[in-house]
Amino acid sequence: MPIRSQAPSAPTTGPTAAPTTRRRVLAAALAVGAGIALATPLTAGTAAAASTTCLNGTLAFDHNDAEAGTHKPLVTQRARNSNWELWGRRTASGQVERLSSGLTGATDGRFSACHTGTAAPRDVHVRFFSSAGTLWRVVGAGTAKQGDPNWKNTTQYTFTTATRNTPAATTDLGTVKVPTAMQQAWKITDTLNQLYGKRGTGSPCWTAHQTSACDQLTVAWRQDGSSGGYWDHPSFPGDTSDGTDWVVLKADDPDSKHLILHEAGHWFQWQLHNKQWPPSATATATAWTKAPRPPAAGRRASPTPSRRTPSATPATRSAPATPTTCSTSGSWAAGARATGSRAGWPPHCSNCGGRADPTAVTGTAPSSS
Repeated sequence: MPIRSQAPSAPTTGPTAAPTTRRRVLAAALAVGAGIALATPLTAGTAAAASTTCLNGTLAFDHNDAEAGTHKPLVTQRARNSNWELWGRRTASGQVERLSSGLTGATDGRFSACHTGTAAPRDVHVRFFSSAGTLWRVVGAGTAKQGDPNWKNTTQYTFTTATRNTPAATTDLGTVKVPTAMQQAWKITDTLNQLYGKRGTGSPCWTAHQTSACDQLTVAWRQDGSSGGYWDHPSFPGDTSDGTDWVVLKADDPDSKHLILHEAGHWFQWQLHNKQWPPSATATATAWTKAPRPPAAGRRASPTPSRRTPSATPATRSAPATPTTCSTSGSWAAGARATGSRAGWPPHCSNCGGRADPTAVTGTAPSSS
């Protein structure tokens, strides 16, 4: 897993930028939040005889697009803001080591993995990771024990290009495809760009609560995962949460970008509220957690897709009210006030990405729109 330092960044101000400018600012903010420079070698040659060697290309992945319909056609998409590292030998007799690192392009998935030194490197290749700086990552690669939940494995997915023994000064690798067995990991990584781009803060971190040493969003995914489709909230007194604070997905869950963003949205809501439960409701009574479910033999039973399900509801509370619906604009629909709250349970917006109305954190039913 790539390890990079964190660096603070001053909030951005000024008028709204054009779309292209906003994408550039997003890429720059992500890079600053990750503590890395885009396509900048780890070592810079200053001698007159210095030479630069670059492996260029575009990172892409195939995926089944659930948003395109129930037939989920196979489409190709470029992998944006994905970590890469250039590895090789500085000299013919040297050790293989990391030479430079960076992120693929924020809009086109392009990469230019370069090294500058007194001599051209040998035996070079590019290694890609299922992460974006240190702001989010997808884990679950490697061997897992039979029956272990996804989060037991903390290894990122990674693969490398073919080794170039004596590369030219500039080598075009063309389109580099993510291997089929791990393409879902890159779909998750790429999709999370949408959530990060909508975070609404000038901080390079996820929320204004942090300006450096940003919290990292972790998604645990395995094709053969034993459970998935929920956010595993931090442990709360009386529940059976594993306490990972991770999004857990399995199998073909990532076919749906909506599901990815929905479950990541629970984690983001936790961040927005500075990792505090609402004072008027328990953990099982908020839009962060939703429907209850019993544990199974000390381990989670597979929950209903797109629902996080902690342990049994506290005996002092009745079951939550039927979720209300939102209008297409995201405001509360007429009738929400009448049905939104019961026995202290805050109202919940069921078709707006799993978020509750802002007033729901205090248990107050909002007025109808």
